[in-house]
Amino acid sequence: MAKKFCAALVFVMVFSGMAFSYTYKGNDGLSWESAYIINSVEDMDTLADNADGSYYKLGKSITLTTAPRWSTQSYSFNGYLDGQGNTITYNNVSGMNYIFYSVSAPSSEIPALQNLNVNGTITDAASSGSCGGIIGSLGNGIVDKCTFTGTIRTNEAVAGGIAATISGGTIRNCTVSGTIRARTSAGGIAGEMWSDATIENCTVQKGTKISSTGSAGGIVGASGEVWRNNTIRGCVSMAELSEADDKGGIIGYVNYGGDVSGITGNTYTAGKAIGTLEDPVNDNQRIDGTEDSGNSSSDDDSSGCNSGFGVLLFPLIAVFTKKR
Repeated sequence: MAKKFCAALVFVMVFSGMAFSYTYKGNDGLSWESAYIINSVEDMDTLADNADGSYYKLGKSITLTTAPRWSTQSYSFNGYLDGQGNTITYNNVSGMNYIFYSVSAPSSEIPALQNLNVNGTITDAASSGSCGGIIGSLGNGIVDKCTFTGTIRTNEAVAGGIAATISGGTIRNCTVSGTIRARTSAGGIAGEMWSDATIENCTVQKGTKISSTGSAGGIVGASGEVWRNNTIRGCVSMAELSEADDKGGIIGYVNYGGDVSGITGNTYTAGKAIGTLEDPVNDNQRIDGTEDSGNSSSDDDSSGCNSGFGVLLFPLIAVFTKKR
C-alpha cells in the first residue's frame, strides 16, 4: 500500500511540473542555460503570459513600435532578463511610458534586469503619473549594468532615467545620459525613492539635463512619503539641474527629514548634495567648494562610477522647514 501511495505521489509531482512548465522555441525558461530567447516584440508579448520566475535573454537588439504587454499594469515582470549587451530602442511609442510597468524578482541575489541598453524618447506620455527610461516601478529586485540614453520630457508627475520610482529594490552600476523633465520629481537614475531601496555606483553623464517645476536631483528627484532605510552611495552625477524649487546634486528633496546618513561617497557637480530637507537632520553630506573651505565639487567628465573623487561629511548649515 505504501509503495502504491509513493508511486502515485511521484506521478502527481511529475505531472504537476509538466502541467506548469512552458516551452517556447525549445526553451523552458527554468535556468540561464534554458532561458527564453527574445528576438522581437512578438516574443516579449508571448512570454508575458508565461513569465513568473522565468529566465530570459535578449537575443539581439530590437526596436519597439508598439507598447509591449510588460509596459502595462496587467503584466508585471517577475523574473530575470539578461540583455547580453543588446539594445532596446523606442521613439514615442503610443501609450508607453516605460518598457516594464513594474519589475521584481523571486531571488534577491540574481538581477531582475542586467546588461541591457536602452535608447528611448518619451515626449508624449500617457496619463499614468510617471515615466521611466526602462522601468515604471522597481520593487524587490536588482537592476545591474543597464544604460539609458535619450529624452524623457513629460507633464506627468515623476520621471527617472532608469526607473520612475524605486522601493525595496536596488539599482547599481547603471549609466544615464540625455534629458529628463517632469512636473513633480525628476531624477537622473530614479524620479522618486521610497523606503528600503538602494542606488549605488551609478553615473549620470556630463551634458545630461534634469528639470522639474518641483524637485530635481542628479541621482534621485525626491523621496516618497517617508525616507526610511534608503541608500545612495558611490554615485557620480555630472547633470545640469534647472527650474526646480528643490535642486540637489544627489537628491532634490527629502520628505519628513529622516536619517540620510546612507547618502555617502557620491560626487556631483550641481548645487549641494541634498537640495531641501523637510526637518533638520545632523551629519548630512555637503560638497560646495564655493562656500565651505575643504569641500570640493567636480566638473570632470569621467563616466566611471568609482572615480575616486573625494567626498566629505559635514553638518547641514541650514534648516529647511518647507512643506509640500
